[in-house]
Amino acid sequence: MIFKKILYHIFIVTIIHITLFADFSLTRVNANEPNTLYPAGDNNALAGNIRRDLFEPLMTKDRDGNIILGQAKSYKINKSKTIYTFILRDDIYWSDGTPVTAYDFEYAYRYMADPKNHIAQSQYLRTLNILNSYDIATGKKTVEDLGVNALDTKTLKIILENPTYYLLEGLSQICMSPISKKNIEIFGNILHSPQNLLSNGAYQLQTWKKGEKIVLKKNLYYYDAKKVQIESVTYLPIDKESRAFKLYESGKVDYLDEIPKNRYKQLKKKYPNELKTSNLLGTFYLSFNLKKRPFDNPLVRKALSYAIDRESLAKKVMGTGEKPLYTFMPKGINTYIPTIPLYQKWTQKERETKAQAFLKEAGFTIKNPLQFELLYNINEQNRRVLLTVIAMWKKVFEGQVYVKLKALDWNSYQKERQNYAVVRLGWIADINDASNMLEIFTEKHIYNHASYKNSQFEKLLTQAKATDNEKERVSLYQKLDLMLVNDMPVAPLFQFTTARLIKPYILGYKNTPLDTVFSKYLWIEKSHD
Repeated sequence: MIFKKILYHIFIVTIIHITLFADFSLTRVNANEPNTLYPAGDNNALAGNIRRDLFEPLMTKDRDGNIILGQAKSYKINKSKTIYTFILRDDIYWSDGTPVTAYDFEYAYRYMADPKNHIAQSQYLRTLNILNSYDIATGKKTVEDLGVNALDTKTLKIILENPTYYLLEGLSQICMSPISKKNIEIFGNILHSPQNLLSNGAYQLQTWKKGEKIVLKKNLYYYDAKKVQIESVTYLPIDKESRAFKLYESGKVDYLDEIPKNRYKQLKKKYPNELKTSNLLGTFYLSFNLKKRPFDNPLVRKALSYAIDRESLAKKVMGTGEKPLYTFMPKGINTYIPTIPLYQKWTQKERETKAQAFLKEAGFTIKNPLQFELLYNINEQNRRVLLTVIAMWKKVFEGQVYVKLKALDWNSYQKERQNYAVVRLGWIADINDASNMLEIFTEKHIYNHASYKNSQFEKLLTQAKATDNEKERVSLYQKLDLMLVNDMPVAPLFQFTTARLIKPYILGYKNTPLDTVFSKYLWIEKSHD
């Protein structure tokens, strides 16, 4: 009996020790370092992982990617579906303990809308059709005219130009989070230290050592803090997959966002329970700047596009389930049924023959070759893909095309890409809707790198977004997708997938169509070194 009591005592002490001293920390790799943690900063999907931990909008997403209430506790919609009234929770606070109010949301949206602030995501307000957002962007109206009004500290009214059937999902995007007015007035939107960044999400910024790490700690003022197990999250900005993978293998990283895809088969055998793959609603593509010669000529654009063997790229170079794309729209997105353009039905040899004819018709020969630089952001996977594409062009055009690769770090790439005629780009949907993919080809869109301009395209897109008839909407989206195939402002190559490694003691991970992974939904089974 005494022996049993001693064992029981040892057991209890052990449990208390584990509870008090368990290392509930998570280390993740972020492929690049953001230039700001402002929630509506640059549209960088991986920077979004950090912001998603720090901030929370009116609506948010559950573990499975479903839209749920976030900072709002309820909402009402008027009969015309153009006015949404949100009531905020009573228990929402900034990370310094001061209350989050409806005025913080009003200020955040107005600040984002103001063209003088040069906010990368200001376009998003127009995506949601918020009243007067376009006129504010063009200087015709002031930010006070934006269709967002705080009626009191807990009530926010949002007014739309037209009904927006995806508004609630749109409001769940992290760029629609509130911001602290006093922070912005003192520091602007370059928020990069615990002293000048207040957050309202599950975590707050603890440290940011440039080029080394960003460390978040649990925000004890978050209304759902009791359900958040992981105490701290460290993000390492590493743009080389091979280096990141070595850290994962050594146990210094728990969550690897991107694997070296050329090692996929090997990793699948070695880490069958840690490798997570899924489709992503996003497109890897080359963008041609139509303002720069000779890419104002559709023959040149089509020649380069048709010569690319997408099947080989997707299956041999990538090989983690990527789907070859002949139109811009990824497979599986809501309100869209895929179309099959004519050139997709041809054999690759037939496409190459047509490409050769197009280039010749455009006036490029061995004596007068097509020469240009192809810009991309530093990433080993991007480099492998583009080197393969260049090899395909070399083989098909036999001395008629010469391409030089140019690599820049993420922030430099963001600043310089409009100066290049051909750029590697990727677009991952913010909203699970076809319009979110297509709208980047509207004339005024900030991410319309191709400088594509087509009044009929914009007319049909506006019509599609306004209709409540789903069948009509799908038909219009198909027409729009085929218009891009005909004009070829971009060459879509393949649909993205996620392929990541997560240690077996990290539980709670779920694949979602838009890849919205919140650290607050993960938990650690046991302490780890």
